[in-house]
Amino acid sequence: MYTDSLKRSTGFKEVMKSVLAIGNAMNGGGGSGASYNTRSSSSVTGTGVGTGGATSEIKAFKLTSLLKLSQTKSTDGTATVMDYLLQVCTNYQVTITLFIL
Repeated sequence: MYTDSLKRSTGFKEVMKSVLAIGNAMNGGGGSGASYNTRSSSSVTGTGVGTGGATSEIKAFKLTSLLKLSQTKSTDGTATVMDYLLQVCTNYQVTITLFIL
C-alpha cells in the first residue's frame, strides 16, 4: 500500500532527484562519495554496477546514503546537507516541501 503511494508520488521522485543532484554537485560530477559511480566496480560505501563514465554524473545512490544527509556538515559546521535540501525544496520546489512535511 505505502509502496504504491511512493511509486506514484511525484513529490518523492523530485526529492530523490534533488538528493542525487546535490550529491553530484558535492562530488564534482565525479564518482566519489556514497553515490554509485556507474562505471566503476565500487564506491566508497560499497559496490556499484551500471554503465557510464568516470566523469559522468552519478545516476543512483544507496538508500542507506540518505542517513548521511543529516550527518554531512558544511565546512563551517553550521548546516547539514539535509538543511540545504530542505532549503532548496522550500525555496524552489514548493510541491516537494508538501511531500516532506
